[in-house]
Amino acid sequence: MSYNRQPVAEDPMQIWGAVGVLLILLLFVIWLFLPEVVYASCLILHTLWGLVDWGHFITMQHHDTTCLP
Repeated sequence: MSYNRQPVAEDPMQIWGAVGVLLILLLFVIWLFLPEVVYASCLILHTLWGLVDWGHFITMQHHDTTCLP
């Protein structure tokens, strides 16, 4: 008596998980070994931080209303 195994249908979306992981690993290796990419990413993060950092503006405007010396 032999058992015939039915072929299992693979999920077509499963391949995109592997592709995504490989793409992230590739980008990480590029970031590690190309100083231009590191410089550009640091410049972008620095610029974005400057755009959202309103702390100095708020403390300048409300300095007279705080209890701190």
